[in-house]
Amino acid sequence: MLYPLFELAAQLRVSSDSDNQEQRRYQSPVLSLVQSKKPIRPARIIFSAHRQIGNASVTVLVCSVDSLVLRYEDHGHKPVTKDLQWFQDPTKAICAITLDASGTWAVVACSDRSLYVIPVLALLGLPSSKTGNPLWKKNDVTKIEIAANIGKRLISYIEMLIQVKSTIT
Repeated sequence: MLYPLFELAAQLRVSSDSDNQEQRRYQSPVLSLVQSKKPIRPARIIFSAHRQIGNASVTVLVCSVDSLVLRYEDHGHKPVTKDLQWFQDPTKAICAITLDASGTWAVVACSDRSLYVIPVLALLGLPSSKTGNPLWKKNDVTKIEIAANIGKRLISYIEMLIQVKSTIT
């Protein structure tokens, strides 16, 4: 068994840029590490978000290879880690990321000014009483549409976040 730091290092190792992009898109970095004969290079961590909730912690890393690493660790249990491939479109490059107070949801801001909500705990296969929001998908990322009626929608999203935060505290 690997130590946690080395587990994370293994998760962040990927094939070189000269590898087939289509093949890399559908494989986890760990599979690429095992199957590739070409030199490997470590991914760089661009952004991170972390929440400590009691004995548990949730971490989201945005990597330089268009992927996010989701990690949940609870004291006394084996950590759960998942590699989530992000959009290959450069306009969808992640500019910022944050986790809500419960660590259940992550909000991602992209360079094209779009926002996405990621159900972190649900994608890791962990049960959570906080994932009951009907506006956001529990099995995939949800794009938050901010269009012509920006004021009302933005206010409703803020009110919803305040309600979620008040139920947590």
